[in-house]
Amino acid sequence: MEVVGAVLRSQAATGVVVASRVFTPPPVFPPVVRIERQDGREEVVLPADDQYANVVRHFVHAVRTGTPAQAEAEATLRQARLVGEVESRAVRVTV
Repeated sequence: MEVVGAVLRSQAATGVVVASRVFTPPPVFPPVVRIERQDGREEVVLPADDQYANVVRHFVHAVRTGTPAQAEAEATLRQARLVGEVESRAVRVTV
């Protein structure tokens, strides 16, 4: 797995997956995931999404509904482990 700027690239025996603008893309930007296999290439355009607005909306919902902090903490720790795993496997490329 390699991260160059805001592009994530993961290569396996069966092909390559490349995702553009994976870190906080602008709210109106539709990210593109490119899947490359021996028999061809496919591009999947994902819907645009406002990550910052989603975080605020989620926080407000948690406060209003009294979502237990423990549930949020466990989800955050799972995400942190995943991000750490991605980072540990990433190949840094200086441009």
